[in-house]
Amino acid sequence: MPPVLLPGRDFGPASLQAPTSIRPVRWLRVLIVVWLMAGLVFLIWKLSPGLAVLPAAPTPLAGSLAERQQPPVTAISTEDLLHHMDEVNAKLQRAVERVRRAQEQINRALPSVQRNYLLVEKQYLDRALTNSEAARLDLEESRQEFELVLNSLRKEHQLQ
Repeated sequence: MPPVLLPGRDFGPASLQAPTSIRPVRWLRVLIVVWLMAGLVFLIWKLSPGLAVLPAAPTPLAGSLAERQQPPVTAISTEDLLHHMDEVNAKLQRAVERVRRAQEQINRALPSVQRNYLLVEKQYLDRALTNSEAARLDLEESRQEFELVLNSLRKEHQLQ
């Protein structure tokens, strides 16, 4: 049986023909060039010191020097301040206790870690213990300074 030829423009395979229009490639090149130019303009605009917008200079405050040196007015009374200071003092005390409990747990875990030859984990726990001790001491010192301020406020409140 002879091969059957289908009617068409030519006898060669259609897939080997060169495309007649290369417009999409040309548009892609134009788009890339436009994006690169926009990026270059943006980069020049951001890096150039002369084109940057400077913030406005602050205006001087009106009034005399004596008016500007007055202490700010507070809206809370000494009694409210004492109440808030007591709450902060209680929070500081709870933080000190939490750090102390964390140190106790680390100290309980260290012997078993050392017994199981977990050297790296033991070093981590030792560092954590050292850091928590420093944090506890800082908290304790802050709480003592806070107590001084609180006692001064209480004394001032009693005098009024």
